[in-house]
Amino acid sequence: MRRHDDSKRSKEILREAEDKSFDFDSMPWVDEYDHVVESGLDTCQKIHSSKYRTPDSSFDAVVSTYAFHHIPHYRQPEGIREMVRVLRPGGVWAMGEVAFRDAAAELEAKRTYPWLDEDEYYPHIDSLQSAFNQFNMVLHGKKFTPVSWVLWALKPAGDGDAGP
Repeated sequence: MRRHDDSKRSKEILREAEDKSFDFDSMPWVDEYDHVVESGLDTCQKIHSSKYRTPDSSFDAVVSTYAFHHIPHYRQPEGIREMVRVLRPGGVWAMGEVAFRDAAAELEAKRTYPWLDEDEYYPHIDSLQSAFNQFNMVLHGKKFTPVSWVLWALKPAGDGDAGP
């Protein structure tokens, strides 16, 4: 019976999230796919950021899982700025990703793990922290494997907001 209750609550949460969750596609080279989620969930909408501007401070949480490495390094700070822009004061930003402390750590990992793709833009935690600094946000992280991290930061509430 408990499993049924959990399933029922999950469906309620998904219904509540409808029209409030978006898959931001700020990467023009990913336009070749037009599906949202292959798992059958229909509560997310895939939108292209150039066609839809989400209002500032729209979400309590912004989560990215294993997608950020498709954004070129020079555009990653822009991606962070956009995610923080739509985050409400007091909200949480979180990311699960193959990431490295810095470029040197990435090079070492690529020597150790040849399966790491040369064509990806694995985020560097030192660069991400610099992007968050402009918002007075501290980036926290937990390393789960030699190459995967969960990273998170809280957007300051009230007068602590900073940034462009």
